[in-house]
Amino acid sequence: MNVKRDLSDLPPVEKPAGVPPISEPQFVSAIADSWFNTYLAEGQHMRSKANEALPYRASNTALRCDRQLFYAMAGVERPIPNIADAYRMSLGTLVHSGLEDAIKTAFPNAEFEVQVDLTSIGVAGSAHADIVTYLDQTQRKVDAVVEVKTVNGFGFKSMATDFKGPAQGPRSGHVLQAALSALALDADRVVVAYLSMENLSPGMSKYVQSDIGRFAAEWHYSRDEYETLARKEIARIQRVIEWLGIPDLIPPTTVHDDNIPDGAYISTPGLWIKAEDGQITDTGKVWYCDYCDFKDRCVADTEKYKSATPII
Repeated sequence: MNVKRDLSDLPPVEKPAGVPPISEPQFVSAIADSWFNTYLAEGQHMRSKANEALPYRASNTALRCDRQLFYAMAGVERPIPNIADAYRMSLGTLVHSGLEDAIKTAFPNAEFEVQVDLTSIGVAGSAHADIVTYLDQTQRKVDAVVEVKTVNGFGFKSMATDFKGPAQGPRSGHVLQAALSALALDADRVVVAYLSMENLSPGMSKYVQSDIGRFAAEWHYSRDEYETLARKEIARIQRVIEWLGIPDLIPPTTVHDDNIPDGAYISTPGLWIKAEDGQITDTGKVWYCDYCDFKDRCVADTEKYKSATPII
């Protein structure tokens, strides 16, 4: 017979005090401040377009909210990033720079950071393609447009493994960024590659049967696949560009994301809803509001809904 013992008289377990960092670090602060001063002085936070005369850049495909895209193309001023945000945004550039020689050695007949004119596909904008490979260099027949992205360890696990259900694949904005350039260059295919900032544990990557899969993955899209996606995005871009000519427009917060139902929109920062016939039919969270440069402007414009009619 098991008898439960009364343990109330035992002394509480003391947790280790731990070793917190000092409140005012000296060496890392000096290094970070020196880097940040150079970052600002060189204007690295002011990303240039392949064609400054046109409103759209292909990297704007990452802006999956229509209002966010509208603000970017309208030239709404972005805040100067703080040192933490600047560091986060620069990690990808640092990785690209470190791998530049390796990429050129691996693909000696390719071109890199290729400027792409998107006007031929109906978009008043331009792009930079990371890597462009050719089937025939003489005739300039393009094989693939390759976009190389960096991602944190958690994001990589979600994309490339089944640890939270089926592998989610690349972010839709990254696929579309490559797809627009590929369509303009008449490429046969699109490749989206990711490099993780952290390694997966051994055996976690069941799709890639080598150690490469612990930190890298890629997805390929045929011409038919990427063109279908690109055409839909082109229609969206053209619609938002038309709004630029409407005075005092309060742009919509409609969201275009593979993980969110069509027609959903952001009701408050971080929350999307889907409504039909005036009734909410679905709702969920969206992470990118917290990282949006235009969040304060968006909140202020939302208040204008009380006295103006937005396009929704």
